[in-house]
Amino acid sequence: FVPGPALSFSIPKTSDYNEIMVQQKEEGYYFLVNLFPNKDSKSKRLPDEITVIWDVSLSGLHRNIPLELELLGAYLKKTKKILVSLVAFNNQARKLREYFIQNGNWNELKKDIERLTYDGGTSFENIIYPASEEYLLFTDGISSFNNTNFPFPDKPVYTITSSPRSDFSQLQYISQKTSGRFINLNTLKTEEAVKLL
Repeated sequence: FVPGPALSFSIPKTSDYNEIMVQQKEEGYYFLVNLFPNKDSKSKRLPDEITVIWDVSLSGLHRNIPLELELLGAYLKKTKKILVSLVAFNNQARKLREYFIQNGNWNELKKDIERLTYDGGTSFENIIYPASEEYLLFTDGISSFNNTNFPFPDKPVYTITSSPRSDFSQLQYISQKTSGRFINLNTLKTEEAVKLL
């Protein structure tokens, strides 16, 4: 069986189910308890300035670009006004331009992303970070130069992929190291992904 899209499954488990195991051993007992505490969450303050870092390497053709644009658009529509820097990278990185977006009108940015050409390899060590409150990194996480020297900024990096052939562990590592989030659009709906942002 060769699956077309990514294959995933979930094993249902109720949130109030606790696992307890007890084993008697000579003069005492060993026990293991898995508890699942309820965790509170609250929405973060929406940023005034972000950078979109877009992977334009040849492997980007395997990503679901319309789905990634849908997520970006949904996120930008939640903001009243925001300054967005666009950085494109493959084996080199370049800042393309800045966009001042008001009331979710991001048509110019969307058109510019749709016009990008996908070519070349991927080198993460050349990524640049203009001053921003957070970074949205759209990539499959696969380095063609066999280097994973990722320059970490001092602000959160949200790694976003829509490709079933992604380096998921690398993307999770980048987001965890920078206090961002990893967003896998193969398994999340757009509304769920926006909540993670």
